[in-house]
Amino acid sequence: AGLPPGENSAETAVERKSGGSIAHSPASLAETLHRANGSLAVAARMLNLHRTQLAKLLEDAAIPYSAHDD
Repeated sequence: AGLPPGENSAETAVERKSGGSIAHSPASLAETLHRANGSLAVAARMLNLHRTQLAKLLEDAAIPYSAHDD
């Protein structure tokens, strides 16, 4: 019910994400990382992202960061 014929999904409607991800500008990423005192984990939480997602966005934007959170 709800899926076109031949398509299977293990997701429920509640689990399925709508729309996609929110775009973050390089400036907002850099500012958030600065406000988090360079902590990737803290900045990721502030942006509601996983640490590895934030790291990829920072790499794509050529924003330097420390891979080691202390």
